[in-house]
Amino acid sequence: EYVHGAKDRQAECSDTIRYVHDGRLHYLRNFQPHLPWGQYLSYVENHASVHAWRRLRDADELSGPTARYWQTKPVEELYDVAKDPWETHNLAVDPAYAETLERMRQECSDWMHRSGDVGLLSEHEFHERARRSGRTPYEIALNPGLNPLSELLAAAALANQREPSAIPQLIALLQADDAAIRRWGAIGLVALGADAAPAREALRKALGDASPDVQVAAAEALAAVGDMEMALRSLRESLQHPSPPIRLAALQSMQRIGPSAAELTDDVRAAGMQDREFKDVCDYIGRMVEYLPAQLNN
Repeated sequence: EYVHGAKDRQAECSDTIRYVHDGRLHYLRNFQPHLPWGQYLSYVENHASVHAWRRLRDADELSGPTARYWQTKPVEELYDVAKDPWETHNLAVDPAYAETLERMRQECSDWMHRSGDVGLLSEHEFHERARRSGRTPYEIALNPGLNPLSELLAAAALANQREPSAIPQLIALLQADDAAIRRWGAIGLVALGADAAPAREALRKALGDASPDVQVAAAEALAAVGDMEMALRSLRESLQHPSPPIRLAALQSMQRIGPSAAELTDDVRAAGMQDREFKDVCDYIGRMVEYLPAQLNN
């Protein structure tokens, strides 16, 4: 009746998307809608078409579907692929499809619960829970104490609102007992950009969180509200963290901050590492170590 799909980290780019297809309708749930489809991905940059596409974007010569790749995403998408095979008309905003949207939304949530989806845990946190508990990834996935999916879905939904009115609730998430929940509170504040300024003190406190994931996200959020010195000091430490996924997350945050993080160029160059358990992550760290200094100093 349904086909399900998922996207998490793709090479050095993190994203979290879940898909449901019922044979005609295609539903997408974007869990990091504040990130554009067109994140910088070293493999994609091998294609001349992408360079041409970016030049057109920079010249403000794109419109409609061709411009969407470089923009942030809606939280939900719904397409009738029989009528709209290129998926350019998002029916999720059409009141006539409200019942269909709810059906597909519920199926997506149900499938995530049935399968023990661990995608709302960070890569670092997932492996840390396996290490600390001595359990297999499968056991973690189906253990609500280690993968509290209902709570994570609720936290992500709040983070995805991108509404300043949600700041008090996001600050409350930063005080949750579970590090994975606290991370979603920080992500929600990252998504608000400069509008997260009322959460400045809570974010400063979060730089000392026991979770390095929370520290990285809090630093990125602080950079957006103007606390660049504190943000970069924290990211410098994250670039030296023994966990490869944390170093990769810090590099990604610095890439989004851009040239304001240029003073950490030497730290970026020194961030490469080797780890047999995370060989692929280390490879992607190596890629970012190669190209990020030029981006920060452009």
